[in-house]
Amino acid sequence: MNSVTLIGNIGKEPEAATTTNGTTTVRLSLATNRKVKGEQQTQWHTVKAYGKTAEIIRDYAGKGDKLAIQGRIDYWQSEKDGTTRYFTDIVAHTVELLGARSSAPTQAAPASTVAAKKQAAKELFEADDGLPF
Repeated sequence: MNSVTLIGNIGKEPEAATTTNGTTTVRLSLATNRKVKGEQQTQWHTVKAYGKTAEIIRDYAGKGDKLAIQGRIDYWQSEKDGTTRYFTDIVAHTVELLGARSSAPTQAAPASTVAAKKQAAKELFEADDGLPF
């Protein structure tokens, strides 16, 4: 089984594109941290997403945001000028937005969109629907 779960912070703004057949794609760098003998080590991962998962990242995630990603490891190679280069990417199948590093909206989602969604969520949770809990 090829499965990976990562929780980390986006290192730079996600790069979104659209394929010729109309599929949305996103590429981003994700930093994960761990402590080894009291010293923090950071690992950088290249994450790719397609379709709806890519649209969520494009619209709601930005540099510094914390994400949980589940997907698979993808190995590939490219040859240029007689030199073969090898790459390892994470292809995200699901993504969970764990929060922004700052309270400012990301560049990927306009401030008006973020404010409207926050207001709608607030109204939903504050609604008195008569339930005892």
